[in-house]
Amino acid sequence: HHRTTMKLFILAVLCFSHALAAEYGAVCSDTEKCGTDTDQKCGKLAYPTTLVTDAATNKYCQCADSKAVNADKKCVECDATNKCGDEECVNSMCQCKDSKAFKIATDKFTCAAATNAEDCGVKKEAFEVKDGKCACKTPDTHEMKWDKANIGWKCEEKSKSGSAATSIGIFALLAVPIADLF
Repeated sequence: HHRTTMKLFILAVLCFSHALAAEYGAVCSDTEKCGTDTDQKCGKLAYPTTLVTDAATNKYCQCADSKAVNADKKCVECDATNKCGDEECVNSMCQCKDSKAFKIATDKFTCAAATNAEDCGVKKEAFEVKDGKCACKTPDTHEMKWDKANIGWKCEEKSKSGSAATSIGIFALLAVPIADLF
């Protein structure tokens, strides 16, 4: 009889400790702590990606700000040792290689071929998908940049610095002879 109680106790402890910390990428609930640190949060994926089943209904343990998951399941800025799974580390943050879409996985930062614009980023209307790659609908004026906070892509307006610099240059050249007239 004593033995059974012990078994139940151990079982309860195991279940309890498991309930307290869910692994990176695991489905979680608000009462759960994700991983071993505060950088990991339990939340909806930034956009209802079709790459993850039940992404719209479930919450997942994820790192904030495109961080990498290290061996201790902690979220850290990526570098030579703390890699982004098979993806790339740019400016200490993980981002998808080859214009793929972010897809959370059980143990590392993971991306996959996009199936539709919804997979690419928060503003799905800005994207189109060609051969599994995300692209901005208006590539002449917009370029894809990594959206660190939402862990996905965003289409940013290309800077028009070139044309502005030219007009300032011309103005400066003209200003000198005009100034001499006075």
